[in-house]
Amino acid sequence: VRQAAAGNKALPAEAFQNLLLDDAYEVRLELARNPKAPEEILSKLSQDKEAAVREAVAHNQSASSSILSKLADDSDAVVRTAAAWNPRQEQEKLSKLCQENTIAVCQSLAARTDLDQELQSKIAMHESPIVRRLLAGNPGIKRAAAKYLANDLSPHVRAELARNGAVEQEILKSFKKDEVEKVRQSLAANQSLDPPFLIELASDKSDGVKLSLARNPKTPKEALLILAADKDAVLRSNLLKRQDLSAEAIKVIAAEAGDSLRLEIACHRNCPPELLLKFAQDSDADLRAETADKEALPLASLEKMRTDPSIEVRAV
Repeated sequence: VRQAAAGNKALPAEAFQNLLLDDAYEVRLELARNPKAPEEILSKLSQDKEAAVREAVAHNQSASSSILSKLADDSDAVVRTAAAWNPRQEQEKLSKLCQENTIAVCQSLAARTDLDQELQSKIAMHESPIVRRLLAGNPGIKRAAAKYLANDLSPHVRAELARNGAVEQEILKSFKKDEVEKVRQSLAANQSLDPPFLIELASDKSDGVKLSLARNPKTPKEALLILAADKDAVLRSNLLKRQDLSAEAIKVIAAEAGDSLRLEIACHRNCPPELLLKFAQDSDADLRAETADKEALPLASLEKMRTDPSIEVRAV
């Protein structure tokens, strides 16, 4: 009961004082997590003997910068990590925490969008690829850090940077010739790329890259038309899931489509009338049934389908 009360945002001021002295650390922990906890309560809890309580204060975004500054010097690394994460932490303390160079603390720093260029550049050189990867995916990444990470030895770091929409086009385009498919695949999924560059990527030899392009909602119709000529069934099926696929691209896919793809083509809202007419006369009853209710069909074809040998077609 006391634990639940400690987390209540509507807790009266006098109740905060009473629960502060509670012997059960779980109660003090909930108190430290309470976003409505007064400054003086959080200040006292920041000195609690239990590291978990101090960590909760460090995570609390209602904690003042003075409290967070003290917690940045805490003896427990978990508490310092939380203090490094908190958006209200002072920049001066962030610089000091960065010098600590531990993976956990630097992970918290790498995820911050408000780091200045100097701190980001230091994080970009961290020995852990986990830390560098977090920075690479940061929407607040600065040009200097991005340019440095573009040459990172870890393909996971480069892939994360390649999909980051905040990175400059010039840097992103450098990944076009990356030898690792995963990096180019991430690049093709980036929705911030210029349309002309997305068209260039459509000529990539990798099925994975082309599949990423097919799924990218920003891929222009010119690139989709290039992809439509590919023989890969999975790729073409993904293209047909796009409602913006042009009738021209659908015709290209239909030229060499198997039974399952023809059904997908018939279902597409942009399926050309001439294809629907062809499908309405096909020997496959399922395909004829799929086209039986299409308004684009000539009236004569619709009338004919009412007497179709297949009950499934007639029932549509």
